[in-house]
Amino acid sequence: MSRQFEAFPARTHLSGRRLSPRQVAGLLIVALSLLCSGCQVFTRFRNDSLNAPAILGKSASLDQLIAAVRAQSERVNQLKTDVRVTAPGTPTLRGDLQIERPSRLRLQAGVLGISDLGFDLGSNDDSFWVWKKAALPGDPPTLYFASHRGFEQSLLREHLQLQPLWLVDALGLIEFHPEDQHTGPFPRPDGRVEIRSFSQSPSRPAVRVAVIDPVKAVVNQQSFYDQSGKRLAYLNSIQHQYYAEHQVSLPQRIEIHIADGDGQTSKLTVDAGKFLINSLFGDPQLLWQMPNPPDVRRVDLSRPSPTPNVPEQAGAEQQRMARDWSAPRYQ
Repeated sequence: MSRQFEAFPARTHLSGRRLSPRQVAGLLIVALSLLCSGCQVFTRFRNDSLNAPAILGKSASLDQLIAAVRAQSERVNQLKTDVRVTAPGTPTLRGDLQIERPSRLRLQAGVLGISDLGFDLGSNDDSFWVWKKAALPGDPPTLYFASHRGFEQSLLREHLQLQPLWLVDALGLIEFHPEDQHTGPFPRPDGRVEIRSFSQSPSRPAVRVAVIDPVKAVVNQQSFYDQSGKRLAYLNSIQHQYYAEHQVSLPQRIEIHIADGDGQTSKLTVDAGKFLINSLFGDPQLLWQMPNPPDVRRVDLSRPSPTPNVPEQAGAEQQRMARDWSAPRYQ
């Protein structure tokens, strides 16, 4: 069955109130998305990892590829790096990114590196948040937050299947959940292969297509789709650097492309410096704690849906989607 990839519907409602595309974008991965419009401002780096060793052969099986990607991911428990964050039409922001797998991250960035002129994006074991610190005309500083479990059942989750932890995915540190169905590898004209994963979990998109270098087991791109075949977002992982001590390749640039309410694609680019691997310092209670700024507007995204959609016969549904996605899908 052929599927057409479409953007989000133009109208999104929360508790009966129509959200504008600008408001919807404000609930995405970082507050920079409030301003972006989908044009490209950077020259694309070469998408390679020339210094990474060959791990597999070009004819590696699905199980071999999954095992090799999983092994690299498991070598990384913590990451820290300086970042430059850019979205079209916005100033370049500088800051730092810290990650502790599987669910903890903190990205703080601002104009000239001043965090009060930027945002604070974070996730811990229980919740995630986006604190947009800079005030704009008619758009005051706002802390958006939600519990992971609450957001899965929220009204907004039905329209925006997005999550801050895609920043971790974009680094190539992905998981192949055993309860999901995985198919492939499907060869591509560029020499890479696709692995397609089908999920019934409310915390993950229905379909993920991972584009992988079959020899070096490096993840170059991921695309996320809902059950109807609409693309929600895609992530590019570019210019990988190999860290021999940890036997892992990490991208120096990630691009996050998100479908917004107007049918357009918003783009966020994160350029990373050298990664410090498995060596975070400081008080973890402070690092992973959601901020509680005084006199700042707070928006709880954990509004429960009156009729949460709990899929039945998950295994049969996964098999149906896998059949529908059996044809090659080149990006």
